[in-house]
Amino acid sequence: MAELRLLQLVPEPLPTHRPDVRVLFGDVLPQHGIFCDLVGRPAHGETQTSDWPGRLRCSSAEGGRLRREWAFFRTCLSELLSADKQRYAAIQVRDMALLGILARIICALKGIPFFYWMSFLFAESRIARAASPDEPLGRLRRMALALYGRLEYFALYRLVLPGCRHLFVQSKAMASHVAVHGVPDEKMTAVPMGVDLDRILSPGLIARRLPQWNDQPVIAYLGSLDALRRLDVLIDMLCELHRRGRTNIRLLLIGDGSSAADTDMLRDHAGRLGLSHAIHITGWLPGADAWALLKGADLAISPIPRGPLLDVSSPTKLLEYLALGIPCIGNDSPDQVEVLTTSGAGLLCRLTALELADRACELLDDLPAARRQAATGLDYIRQHRSYAVLGAQLATVYRRLTGISA
Repeated sequence: MAELRLLQLVPEPLPTHRPDVRVLFGDVLPQHGIFCDLVGRPAHGETQTSDWPGRLRCSSAEGGRLRREWAFFRTCLSELLSADKQRYAAIQVRDMALLGILARIICALKGIPFFYWMSFLFAESRIARAASPDEPLGRLRRMALALYGRLEYFALYRLVLPGCRHLFVQSKAMASHVAVHGVPDEKMTAVPMGVDLDRILSPGLIARRLPQWNDQPVIAYLGSLDALRRLDVLIDMLCELHRRGRTNIRLLLIGDGSSAADTDMLRDHAGRLGLSHAIHITGWLPGADAWALLKGADLAISPIPRGPLLDVSSPTKLLEYLALGIPCIGNDSPDQVEVLTTSGAGLLCRLTALELADRACELLDDLPAARRQAATGLDYIRQHRSYAVLGAQLATVYRRLTGISA
């Protein structure tokens, strides 16, 4: 099998724990003869990991934020300047539009194909946050965020994407969003989020419940608790369920927010509704611990607020619910509609407290039937959204783009 090697610049600390980097590029693609050297930021002083099948290079962790950012820029520039066409079949930049400009220029001069990987609408997100009155930002910081967002937006859509050989996006919806800016469909590949089945189906993963909730029905959520996620709707759903006489139902939020303010807001909201006793926030947990609690729940919910930013996302939580065979509810976010409509393994609704409560009652009223329905989700994940399947498809795309056949 002919080896194909990529140089990829990522904004994450290395070694990375993002599954769409660690699993795809570290585990699956090497099985297809495709290897990746990564350049990123340092994580707690770590600069290498023995199980990564390529070279990792991190910038310096010393000094304040500006010094670290400058060190990261110099590290990326050094790698780009020293990149050799004979070593690398392509150079790929992930979610960094300004560095993407530099990479595009250097790749053009060296004759190396340049790819861009877009996992989120970061520029649009910064612009929206700067304009939102709900964001706790001072005037100067708000202005700086808006300026940076608009600069990044211009760089991405006017300078980076028109000059890249190929663009990898998170979803079909994101491809449609980008196409409005003049990027042709044939120049884009959607690589949605997937599931690492080897880890999530580990024989050592045993379902567990919180001791104080052994005898109560538990509804779970797994993921970020950032204010952007609008998880107050889950607490409102719980309030509606209690209003209907189902006062023994509990809500388990497995995750944490980017700041204490995010979780404080949820606790305060629950307190105002008299539900503090009925919710529990775990904070960030290792994957196996989070999945064990999730597996011990009676049902799980994947709420994705509708809007330009998250409509183009590819949520992982719903896929993990299906892989674990948990009865689940997802709202009408485009990717979730596709997953649940195709798999038939869960229920869909709009993101309102009343509709979520209706669907929760439907599942809880006949849990054996709900579990039989949920059990079909694993086959769907195996066929469509496991990283083994996604990696094989991605390997085919890389070989076609670079002209290096297997």
